[in-house]
Amino acid sequence: MPLPTRLPRWLKLINPVFMLLNRLGLAVGIVHVLTVRGRKTGAPYSTPISLMVLDGQRYIVSYPWVGWVKNARAQGECMLARGRRQEAVRLIELSPDERMPVLRAFPVLVPHGVRFFNLPPTPEAFERAAPQLTAFRVETVAGGGAGGGDPRGPSDPQGATAN
Repeated sequence: MPLPTRLPRWLKLINPVFMLLNRLGLAVGIVHVLTVRGRKTGAPYSTPISLMVLDGQRYIVSYPWVGWVKNARAQGECMLARGRRQEAVRLIELSPDERMPVLRAFPVLVPHGVRFFNLPPTPEAFERAAPQLTAFRVETVAGGGAGGGDPRGPSDPQGATAN
């Protein structure tokens, strides 16, 4: 099954809803809002993402061709928000070998995110797709934002990774 080359059109309708709920202080599941400065314009761009926690580390899984990924590669640092809490973070892109365990865990920890990848919901399927996907480790920037440095996220006191 080939991976998609574009995101579903309905995301353009639902993403603003998640961002509005976030601005109103309502955290929804493991959805966070990632704001990255544009690599060409420098303007901030925000997108909802599912932040997963594996072995005490935070990760984001995505396609390598989406805009926020290209911007994150160029900028490195960005803002991560959940509810009304924000923190400055650095995104560290993982090598294909490093991302294998993260991708294997993705369908288990983020089952609602599986449908975006057009893959069977199994750890093996995501592991096989590692060369076509990307994953970032999320690290708190020292002294940046109100998130503290809790590896579970800015407002996830119990470390919940799935609803």
